[in-house]
Amino acid sequence: MSVDQLLPGEESLSRDRILARVPLAAFKRADRWPNEEALDRCFVLMMIEASRELRMKAGSVGLAVEAARLMIGTMKSEVADAYWRRDIIVHLHRSNIDRLAVELADEMMKRPSLRNRTMSMMKAMVELIVESGPWLNVSRQFAHYDTNETATGIMNRWLDHVEYLKSTDNYEYVVGLHRLLVTCLRVIDAVFGTDNLHVRRG
Repeated sequence: MSVDQLLPGEESLSRDRILARVPLAAFKRADRWPNEEALDRCFVLMMIEASRELRMKAGSVGLAVEAARLMIGTMKSEVADAYWRRDIIVHLHRSNIDRLAVELADEMMKRPSLRNRTMSMMKAMVELIVESGPWLNVSRQFAHYDTNETATGIMNRWLDHVEYLKSTDNYEYVVGLHRLLVTCLRVIDAVFGTDNLHVRRG
């Protein structure tokens, strides 16, 4: 982040040079902030990471905000250092990060391009699952799919089969796949406002 020019919020600082509310614009100027082309992909990856940390029965509520919090957290020290080099004190406490996360999540969820990026990444995830040999030994249900079928449809069908396997000795081999499918469907739910997991959670 360049400190040769005024940083966001600096123009309205008081004499004590303390910035109580760091604007989101400051994070967007960080060197590690993704460019416009990579922004959607980065946010979807953060959503996947946030979803992966949740329990299997957790829903998608708040997932976008948690992803935004992770994204902001990776640049927190860089932003604070940039202000510090201009003798500005900032306090990026949890409440400030929460506010920024809500603002960023709201911005990201309004981007039409985020939906396209989400589905292209989910389609790639389907292909990755198909190419992963150990899972395919359990059942042919994971080996074939109609290329015209949506990633959501494929994952839902696979999830139904995985849940069927819960009653068999083969389930232990697909627990990892089960978690991955739930992780991905939770992201789809958050982005598209669907509820793929509601019936299963019930």
